[in-house]
Amino acid sequence: MPPIRTKSSQKRTEQEGKISLAIQAIQNHEISSITLAAKTFEVPRAQLYGTVLLGFKTARFLAFAAAGLVHYNPDRVISKLNIHLRTPKPPSSRVSEWEPKSLSNYVQLQKQASSIKAMLKQRSKTPPSLLDSAINQLLKACQMMMQSVALLEKEVSDLRAENEKKKQKKTRSMRQIPSEKGLSALEASTLREILAQVSREAGRLRHLYSHLYTSTSAVYCYKGFAIESNVLGLQS
Repeated sequence: MPPIRTKSSQKRTEQEGKISLAIQAIQNHEISSITLAAKTFEVPRAQLYGTVLLGFKTARFLAFAAAGLVHYNPDRVISKLNIHLRTPKPPSSRVSEWEPKSLSNYVQLQKQASSIKAMLKQRSKTPPSLLDSAINQLLKACQMMMQSVALLEKEVSDLRAENEKKKQKKTRSMRQIPSEKGLSALEASTLREILAQVSREAGRLRHLYSHLYTSTSAVYCYKGFAIESNVLGLQS
């Protein structure tokens, strides 16, 4: 005796058939969207969407299994982890990291002052306000000293630069004779030689002129013609 199907079961079977046809149409690219497929085959859109999504997940899982890959499972991942619980070490304080060292600028001074304040607050029973006041006074004094040292270094640097300029100027003046045109050492030496030669020639000419004047200027009244003829190179 064949099973008796009720109207509801027949309707459900018919609807499942329509959903299968709609999915097949979507897979064959005959229909571009789920909404259009639901209207075409007269099936509920939500049911068609759920069936398509379930089929997609199933197909993806089967594809992972066929490739030898295990689908994501949080419990399985956690079971593979090697977890060891341990208590972390407490973070080291800034006091333990503090080391006394020479300071070179105001930033380092501020950092070291903060470290000293933190260390004293942990180890001393003195009220923090008194400690802060004392450290701030020392900090101010150190700051003034650093500023003074910086000014002195600047002044020394300026003096050294000025002294170097004077040395260079003195060296240039020793290599060059001071004049309006600024002769070089070679030009000055050549000029001295020329002046010496001119002076020697002038002396020689003065000597010749003096000798000539002495030999021809002795004038006697009775020998005037003879002296004149001697000067002119004539015979008496």
